[in-house]
Amino acid sequence: MVVFKTKLDQNVLKKLHVFQLKRIKWLIIAIVLLFLGIGLYNIFYKDRIVGIVWIVGAIIYLPLVIIFTKIGVKKYARTMSIVSDETCEEYIFDTDEIQITTTKGDNFYSLIKAKYNYLYKVIESKDCFILYISMNQAHTIMKSDLVEGSIEQLKELLRSNLNNKFIEKK
Repeated sequence: MVVFKTKLDQNVLKKLHVFQLKRIKWLIIAIVLLFLGIGLYNIFYKDRIVGIVWIVGAIIYLPLVIIFTKIGVKKYARTMSIVSDETCEEYIFDTDEIQITTTKGDNFYSLIKAKYNYLYKVIESKDCFILYISMNQAHTIMKSDLVEGSIEQLKELLRSNLNNKFIEKK
């Protein structure tokens, strides 16, 4: 058995969104290169002003993505009352079952007991596990929140129950 005890707060959401941004960095790079290419083409073959606008767009694209992502995370956290420093989560990984308990004082209690096929996929990063329950929804567990068992035990449980749906960090 492997057990994690954690908080469901803004830090968890930030970690998940940073992880998601890293996963799509190839798309962001492709968009920046496309903007640069269009800008250079315009500078040399068409209208210089339009070319400069495209190049400026390429330069400010990444900072805008980061800023809007941070704003989105804060707005999401504000509108979801369960996300707070008071919300505690306990994840228990057993041989053939996962149990996730979420509590927020006397206001909220949730218990999920599920087989491993409840998970769409699991990705391990340097300091956390992202447990996707769909393409767009996930639980984030920080490795530092481990209270029982070991990371290796968890990885073995995930390997044996999820096969290729568990993606280990390289």
